[in-house]
Amino acid sequence: MSVRLERRYKVLLGPEGEVLFDIAAPRGGPAEPMAPLLIYAGGEHALLRRNAEDDLVLDWLHPDVRPRLKASKTVIVVEHPVDGAAGAWTEYRAPVALVAALPPPVLALVR
Repeated sequence: MSVRLERRYKVLLGPEGEVLFDIAAPRGGPAEPMAPLLIYAGGEHALLRRNAEDDLVLDWLHPDVRPRLKASKTVIVVEHPVDGAAGAWTEYRAPVALVAALPPPVLALVR
C-alpha cells in the first residue's frame, strides 16, 4: 500500500456546503480511483483512500474547512497533472467516513 503526504492542495467551499479538494494527480497521471473514501476524525488531517493500494494524507486542513467536512456526506475530488505534465484531469465524488481517530500510520506521518 502506498501512503503519501500531501501538503499542497486547495480546498474550495461551495455556497451549499459542498467541499471540493483540488490535488495533484499521482505519478503516472490520474487513474480512475476504485471506491474512493475520505476518512476524517474531525481534526487537522484527513485520509483520502483512492483504492486499497493508494492513500493520500491531506495535511493541515484549515479550521474553516473542518466543520463543513465533518457535516459532509460526500466531497468532490479533482486531480490534475503536475507542473505542466500532459494528462487529463479527473473528477470524482468520495463518501466521507467519520471515525474516532485516524489510523496510527497516518498519525506517524504528520508528526
